[in-house]
Amino acid sequence: MRYAVAVRITGAPAVWKERVGVVQGSFHLRAAVVTSRESSDPVRAARALLGEAPRSAHLDWWSRFWRRSWIDLPDKLEENLWFLGLYQQAACSRSDQAVSFFGLWHPLDYRGWYDAYVADAQVQMMWWQTFGANHLELLYPSHRTFGRIVSEFARRTPGQGMVVPLLPS
Repeated sequence: MRYAVAVRITGAPAVWKERVGVVQGSFHLRAAVVTSRESSDPVRAARALLGEAPRSAHLDWWSRFWRRSWIDLPDKLEENLWFLGLYQQAACSRSDQAVSFFGLWHPLDYRGWYDAYVADAQVQMMWWQTFGANHLELLYPSHRTFGRIVSEFARRTPGQGMVVPLLPS
């Protein structure tokens, strides 16, 4: 898999010194990451994402999202965990590709596991909150990704039907 990261800094001049960017003052940083799964030319696609929509469209999306997500709980820790969980879900559910086994936010380094789309509980658990939060639109990446790879699962299953692998114990 190949990937590209494109970054745009606005609101302050950026100066590059010995391969290190230096920005002084207040600024906005926009980043786009595209893999060869989304595009045959990740560099061009990442650059296009940065120029595609104004920042106001991004802010409007989040504003609409939070208006539909608001709760008030007596236990403020639980309330903050609710908002953190929703933010994490939305932040990794706005592309065409679903996050895989450990999601985007796992604290350990398991890069050797790569993209494991499996029938293990960790995969399904990443999507449970979308139901309770009534944000079913966040399921689209999961459905699109598994829809694309279902033929691969079926091809590797002997006989009729389809087996989605579990992680080995």
